[in-house]
Amino acid sequence: MQLVWLQHLKTSKEQEDFKQVLKNSALLRNRLLQILSDKYDAVERKGFKEEDYATSVWETLQAFRNGRLSTLKEVADLFDFNEKES
Repeated sequence: MQLVWLQHLKTSKEQEDFKQVLKNSALLRNRLLQILSDKYDAVERKGFKEEDYATSVWETLQAFRNGRLSTLKEVADLFDFNEKES
């Protein structure tokens, strides 16, 4: 579990209680991860057509696409509740 989840909590009891709440929210967690995965796949599928690279802004489009993929992955990684803390 990433430490960002627990930074606002003062005591170890509050942290443990909050960890339990997150782990017990499996339905919400699983649905959110599915939505994020679907969005990630849609961005990847869209990709670029050959003519997209002929434009002068293809690097900007590629950077935007990569940023979207990175953000979706970063949010999904927040919901990896394995015991390793980072």
